[in-house]
Amino acid sequence: MKRKSSNRGESQRGTQVTGKKLNQIFTLGAQEGLYHKDGKWYPPFTGFPGVLCDSRGFVKYDNEKQFITDKNINIGKKVTIPGYLASHPRYTRKWQVDSEGNLVPQE
Repeated sequence: MKRKSSNRGESQRGTQVTGKKLNQIFTLGAQEGLYHKDGKWYPPFTGFPGVLCDSRGFVKYDNEKQFITDKNINIGKKVTIPGYLASHPRYTRKWQVDSEGNLVPQE
């Protein structure tokens, strides 16, 4: 049986990883959190501050201007990242999602 936990010091097992959950667990301070395991594409934000998250970390946008003027992303119907989100200069590594979908904090 998989164990569920909301304790930051333990793996988050048996739950689907989402940007919203990462934002809550790691108190990233965003109105909206978006997640893609490979950090390649995201839907557009509907509110700010926002965070783009992948399987290891995030990039935070404090406001819409910061987001739409970011030269490290392409904004269209989807937000795409040339390369991967982890290559973004403001990327912060904070956790790891293992091959079974378990969330493991990186301290």
